[in-house]
Amino acid sequence: MRKILLFSVFSAITLISCSSEDDHVDPTTPVNSVVGVWKPSVLKVYSGTNNSTVLSTENADNCTKQSTYDFKSNGTVTATDIVPGTGTGCVNLGSETFSYSYNATTKILNIDGDLFPVKTLTSGTFEFEDVDYQQDYNNDGVMDYLYVTLVK
Repeated sequence: MRKILLFSVFSAITLISCSSEDDHVDPTTPVNSVVGVWKPSVLKVYSGTNNSTVLSTENADNCTKQSTYDFKSNGTVTATDIVPGTGTGCVNLGSETFSYSYNATTKILNIDGDLFPVKTLTSGTFEFEDVDYQQDYNNDGVMDYLYVTLVK
């Protein structure tokens, strides 16, 4: 399951870019809720020594920013993946729906039993850790952290 979601989020790990599209927010939805339609924006590698120093930032490309992650209030999320194809076109890899929950106290996103620590959740930014990332990006002997940033 985790591989499917992470493939969805990271299928274009080197091809990610920003989106400035705003979505309507239901007035009954809390401001800092995970509920809503999110789009890939940035991948960041943080230092494993302090989890705050950014070692690398990679923006989404024009195809990947068309992908969506629609978190609904009923506890389901539908991921639609769009990635660069050959030439200048984009390829829609399809959609898949999963169950999810978010614990605002522990800041843990649970998608079909896979747990993702959340670094930031505001009305327009959702940043969580890819817990499968196992690399020492800066070769200091400490494993670093990869975070995915989605925007509304």
